[in-house]
Amino acid sequence: MKAVEHEHETHGRREHEGRRAGEHERPLGLDETVDAAGRDSFPASDPPCWSPTHLGAPAPAARREPEMFHDVVQRMRDDVRLLSEAIGERNDRSTTALRALARAADAIEDRFRDAGVPVRRRRVDEAAWNVEAVIRGERIPEESVVVGAHYDTARGSPGADDNASGVAVLLALAHALPAWRLHRTVRLVAFAAEEAPHTGTAETGSRRYLEDLRREGPRVTAMVNVEAVGVYVPEPRRWPFRLVRLLRSDLAIVGDRGTRWLLERAKRTFDSAEADVESAIVTHPFFFTPLRVQSHHAFAREGVPAFMVTDTGPLRSLDYHRATDTADRLDYDRLGRTSLALERVVVDLAGCAREPL
Repeated sequence: MKAVEHEHETHGRREHEGRRAGEHERPLGLDETVDAAGRDSFPASDPPCWSPTHLGAPAPAARREPEMFHDVVQRMRDDVRLLSEAIGERNDRSTTALRALARAADAIEDRFRDAGVPVRRRRVDEAAWNVEAVIRGERIPEESVVVGAHYDTARGSPGADDNASGVAVLLALAHALPAWRLHRTVRLVAFAAEEAPHTGTAETGSRRYLEDLRREGPRVTAMVNVEAVGVYVPEPRRWPFRLVRLLRSDLAIVGDRGTRWLLERAKRTFDSAEADVESAIVTHPFFFTPLRVQSHHAFAREGVPAFMVTDTGPLRSLDYHRATDTADRLDYDRLGRTSLALERVVVDLAGCAREPL
């Protein structure tokens, strides 16, 4: 058992002792007995994969007060700068970038813990981990809504927009969602191994993560991929893309034609949030090659309704996948407003008993 604890400590995990005093004062059912046995060998924040629940801790009884918008924006700015400036290029293409990838995983795990949500790591390969935070649903916790964003970068890029901005949204949701009485469980996942050379292969973090869930049993009812949401250019710079009206919006909600109903639902909710961020729906054939490499496609190919929210960086920004994708190029006020609108989208997909306190 000491070896297990030591392994988790090397990855920045914190033990929480003494929480289970008096836990066995009443007879336990079968599921509770199995869970209790698992907790004797694993940290409370990292339940074993064979646990019949594996849903994270119940929602806290005391609800946090909503944050001021200024504070949300400042924290998101700090998160983007941490990943893109303090850590920098993060992938497995060099020794330095590989160390940065590990530092990024540590930082994201710590940020999730700061938000007070249960967090664990899931191995992708020998060099990379997905980092997952779980907000347990109160009515149908066995059903899950997954919100994902990759934290690795293209080679040579600090990845502020692609995709520290998406990770910053995940972390903002980790602070905001526990204030809601959610019906379904929400899983916030920072994916690794999404950029080249893993792009579009079976070795991506999103594919590995879905395989984990398939083994463990939670049913995924919807997946939202947050992919580069920090850059705003009023009009696409490259011809003929600047002739497409849809791409003049702040963000695109992108999915295949079979999920048009979900895209329309997400847009209605996004717009109703009155965050002053304009969204547009973009549909494509299911096997449209450029989008088959995005994280949500791993879920769509398995029949999970899934879509991507993006600023369409490759069409709008000359900094995409370059060394100039830096933190100073992002619009943080717009990024904060985007996180508020996406909060409402996720709450709608998860179902909610009432407004937050």
